[in-house]
Amino acid sequence: MRGEGGQMKERPIIFNGEMVRAILDGRKSQTRRIVNEKWRPLVEEVLGVNGKWVFDTMEYDLTTPYGAIGDRLWVREAWAKGDGFPKKLKMFTPLRELRDAIEYRADWAEMGKEDEIRWSPSIFMLRGYSRITLEITDIRVERVQEISVEDALAEGIVHRTMNCPRMEFAQLWDSINAKRGYGWDENPWVWVIEFKKVGD
Repeated sequence: MRGEGGQMKERPIIFNGEMVRAILDGRKSQTRRIVNEKWRPLVEEVLGVNGKWVFDTMEYDLTTPYGAIGDRLWVREAWAKGDGFPKKLKMFTPLRELRDAIEYRADWAEMGKEDEIRWSPSIFMLRGYSRITLEITDIRVERVQEISVEDALAEGIVHRTMNCPRMEFAQLWDSINAKRGYGWDENPWVWVIEFKKVGD
């Protein structure tokens, strides 16, 4: 299934450094995002079946806020202009040509040197600076506590403790979402987006 009008669409999506590393390492192929207030009344009556949304026993193709199967997501992450970034850009310089001069915080964090650079927030990353493009392979709605062990591992969890991977995911979830009122114990509705990394 493609996006609206049968055309593949691209949308940005933000990941923190830990999850960027998990994608690059091939450990992450899913993400869960809060179903916001606008969508919640509809979602509570919706069941995802074979890539379609079934609503009041009638099938509709609804584009989610993150797109549809076959659409692409380009990853926004914390970044900075590196030493090789030109001080003055030529007119009409393609942004992709500058990508080699971009530094990514996730890489520096892995080396333990992330404090050595002043980073631009991920929200300000331009499409041409993004190094990761994802293709949506499945998208559905469920409660966050419905996550399975296999799906917790597909979320990029590194299973290092005696805890179940689901509980490790719950701790990660709370570290990001509890302060916003969407903690694990609240068991919010989430979009479950499955994806594969592709070239762009």
